[in-house]
Amino acid sequence: MSESVLNHKRILVVDDEADVIEVLKEEILSAAPKSRIDTATTYEEASALRPHGAMTSLSWTSWASGVLIFSSGLPSVPNQSPP
Repeated sequence: MSESVLNHKRILVVDDEADVIEVLKEEILSAAPKSRIDTATTYEEASALRPHGAMTSLSWTSWASGVLIFSSGLPSVPNQSPP
């Protein structure tokens, strides 16, 4: 089996449900044990983890060598309409 493309990547998992975050962390680490996983349960926590300030849809594209897993239903995300 070849090495996962996620190894050596920084991964940010953002969801307001802690159990979802835990399942994703377990699955990712089982496939890519050399990845770095940061987690957040709010937009504000995620923004604090991102280098260079607050998140915007465009600013995440410059997050070098990283992966973002983001719940689209988080409360208090700027410029997002409620479901």
